[in-house]
Amino acid sequence: MKQTFTLAGRVAVVTGAAQGIGYHSAKMLCDNGMKVALVDLNEEKVKAPQPKLPRREGKP
Repeated sequence: MKQTFTLAGRVAVVTGAAQGIGYHSAKMLCDNGMKVALVDLNEEKVKAPQPKLPRREGKP
């Protein structure tokens, strides 16, 4: 199917991003070129390196 728009360069905030649906949503958005801010109540888990997501440090 032909893609009619691109997500590249856009920004998304994903809540519940430490695991499950939130994590996989963030991965899909990253795979499509978006800049993604990961947010979760479990600060330790969301700050841990995620092997499948590109890691770029930003301002908290």
